[in-house]
Amino acid sequence: MRGKVVYIILMGYLLTKSAAFGQLDPMTSQYFRFPMQVNPALTGAFGGDVRASAIHRNQWLGTISPLQTAAFSADLRTNSSFHPGMQVLQMQTGNGAFRYTQAYATLAYDGIKFGTMGRHQVRVGFLAGILNRSIQPGRLEFGDQWNQITGFQPGNPTTEVFDRTSTLVPDVGFGLAYFDTKEDGVIQFFGGGSAFHINRPEDRFMAGSGVNRVPIRWLAHGGFSWKMTPDVYIVPHAVWMRQGTAEVRMVGLYSMFPVNETTEFMLGANFRWRDALVPYAGLTIGNFTMGVSYDIPAMTTRQAFQNTSAFEITLSYMRKKSFAEVPSYMRCPRF
Repeated sequence: MRGKVVYIILMGYLLTKSAAFGQLDPMTSQYFRFPMQVNPALTGAFGGDVRASAIHRNQWLGTISPLQTAAFSADLRTNSSFHPGMQVLQMQTGNGAFRYTQAYATLAYDGIKFGTMGRHQVRVGFLAGILNRSIQPGRLEFGDQWNQITGFQPGNPTTEVFDRTSTLVPDVGFGLAYFDTKEDGVIQFFGGGSAFHINRPEDRFMAGSGVNRVPIRWLAHGGFSWKMTPDVYIVPHAVWMRQGTAEVRMVGLYSMFPVNETTEFMLGANFRWRDALVPYAGLTIGNFTMGVSYDIPAMTTRQAFQNTSAFEITLSYMRKKSFAEVPSYMRCPRF
């Protein structure tokens, strides 16, 4: 029964006005494996020439219909200053009653350099695509279908009325990123900021609810890589995101440990303020990297709901150029 109550609250959050609650875009725990969702300026910012990543995330595992997020991204690092990419993301409830889909093309420019030997690099990125939100009313469960004596009755009529079951709108975003590219530096800083949904796409489902618009998602990220030894790096990092009234504040730390010339082990953890502690681990073998993470809910979250943890798995491929061609700053921050 508790799972049904959580489900009703969750669906209410997903379907009610963005202006009132702020529609928070999906944010993966292993966000460094899906960098263009963080900042389109990170397109092509990696030590290779082709990169592709896939992510699957299950969250709110204790509900009767947990949220599932699946995403795929791919980008190229070219010989010019322009680097193209693409990404597709879909979030849905376990029974398919609600789906939220993003599909974008991205483009980054990295020709802005200054300082001694062009040490400081600024990247500019753009994102354009579509947002689709759809529902299956027959699979939804509403509060007015609840009976105090007999409990939830899916066959009871509901007063909720939808004037549409799907929306498809254009969407655009913009971002800036900075890298310190000094090759012999012990500490190298990186950071950036981005804005998504800057055209404020229309977002409306309930009849008579008026025209609501998707809030702009503001995001800032940064950190530094610390070369402990010639082969071992430690990377503290942080992300702040705000969309409508929803806010995410996250700090983390990870490190890479080489096993041999083709194998590397990664270990770290993130902490989302008042939300969860997220340990994660990754293993790189050749051009492939597999990562796993698990969200351990904070005490305040566990007191409100039970079994609100999340599990996430990622698989990445990067066709690497020769080591001599890889800028040193790209060996550390895994963006």
